Parts: sequence; structure tokens; C-alpha cells
Amino acid sequence: MNEAMKTPLSFLMMLASIAILEHGLAQPAWVQQNSGTSVGLNDVFFVNNNVGTAVGQDGDIFRTTNGGQAWGRVNSGTCSHRSGECFTEVNTGTAVGIGGTILRTTHGGQSWGRKNSGTSAPLNAVLFVNSNTGTA
Repeated sequence: MNEAMKTPLSFLMMLASIAILEHGLAQPAWVQQNSGTSVGLNDVFFVNNNVGTAVGQDGDIFRTTNGGQAWGRVNSGTCSHRSGECFTEVNTGTAVGIGGTILRTTHGGQSWGRKNSGTSAPLNAVLFVNSNTGTA
């Protein structure tokens, strides 16, 4: 291919790439959602496009099953501040907070059980690599 043909071809390929990035692969803009609470929320975790959980002050835990269009309050059984959470699948998750609090659910957040962390220090975040192995 001669030099005269390389330049227009490169330009057309660049235009096609820009068009694909702008229209074909672009993500929608961020949209603010109403959580239904005035209490501060500290963390949100989505397992998939629809199911997500948010944790915050006063032990509040909120759950959505429709991508954040509506949020429902879930009883955590405690009023301790929640700092972080992680779900390994739709039903299994862990939330952490002040006083070394660890809460675990295997019912999609409908009920939570306390787990012993061995510390009274605040736990600010949690990450699980599978359903049974995690770090707070």
C-alpha cells in the first residue's frame, strides 16, 4: 500500500473507533438516586445490575432489587455504625462497622447474624474473595 492510501485509511479507522467508543460502548451518565433516608450512607455494593446494598450510620442497611430505583430499609438488629460491606452473591454478604462489629447474612440481607471479630477497633471495610474467605 502506498503512502497516499495509508493516511486516509488511518483517518477512517480512527473515526470508526471514535464512533464506536462514543455510541457503542459508552455508559450512561451517573444518575442520583433517592435512598429514602437522611442518615449518612458510607458504602454501597452491587452484586449485579439490579441487586445492591448500602450501609450507613445508626446501623442502617438498605437494599435494592431494581438497580437503585427503590431502596428498602433492612433491620440489621443493631444501631451500630456500618462502614463497609461485601456480597459474594445475591444472598451472602458481610457488613462491618464500629466496635469490631461483623454482621453476616445468607438470606439476601433479610436477616443478619453477629460474628466475633476478636477486636473492638472499628472495621472500615471488608472484602471477600469467595463465600468463606474475607478480610476486614
